Amino acid sequence: VDRRFRGLGLASRMIDAACAYFFAEGRGHTVTAHIKSDNPASLRSFRKAHFLPQRESSEFGVSSQLLVRTFA
Repeated sequence: VDRRFRGLGLASRMIDAACAYFFAEGRGHTVTAHIKSDNPASLRSFRKAHFLPQRESSEFGVSSQLLVRTFA
């Protein structure tokens, strides 16, 4: 999100809207996200968008957190 618009909750709302669309279209029941551990703003945005932390990961060669959101 552009610096001028940070802190307004836009990232979490965009993530939430994308998930809602994904689920409504019947494209799946689970969305996963690998967020770099040193990116607290993104971690907050995904948690605010109802993603739950699962575990630490280095699947892509960097330290990250695996977060998951399931259709409820």
